[in-house]
Amino acid sequence: MKRTTIILLLIAAILAVAVLATGCGDQSEQADRLIDEVNGIATTIEPKVKQADSLMTQATEQLSQGKLTDEKTTLTKAQSLVDEIIADLKTAKSKTDEAAALKISDDSRKYLEANGRALQANINMWGAVRDMATTMLADPAWELPETRTKMAELEKVRAEQAAIWQEAWDEAQGLGTKLAGENNK
Repeated sequence: MKRTTIILLLIAAILAVAVLATGCGDQSEQADRLIDEVNGIATTIEPKVKQADSLMTQATEQLSQGKLTDEKTTLTKAQSLVDEIIADLKTAKSKTDEAAALKISDDSRKYLEANGRALQANINMWGAVRDMATTMLADPAWELPETRTKMAELEKVRAEQAAIWQEAWDEAQGLGTKLAGENNK
């Protein structure tokens, strides 16, 4: 699903930060340590993302097969996993923001800030996914018109956050390329 691709690209972006965040600045070593922590978080997020995405797909399939009890069980598992993902993303964003606030090069700071915006967009996207699971749990058969309306609204939020993520990702990639060039001089 598109959601998984976006998150996996985010993880790749986080992993690239450690290589590019180094540079001039009094606190670059401290920033690198924080980014190492972010990298550790990223490695724990990836399997959770794949599992949550799989569970949401499974719940949709269970709905189409009329297996509402199974769907509710699957959605509850997915919701719990999504909560873990959001908590991990918030921690990663906090550490990225902390690193960006240190005395590091302006280009490194801009790069980390762009990654922070990408992380926030992912937090918001996964918040929409969590709200989708909550909505589906409240009306597993989608019998109420409000359920369909709410799901459409949440999908719109998810898509908007994906666009914000893409913008931040593109900015970070440009800054990352610039930093890599400067670090190789």
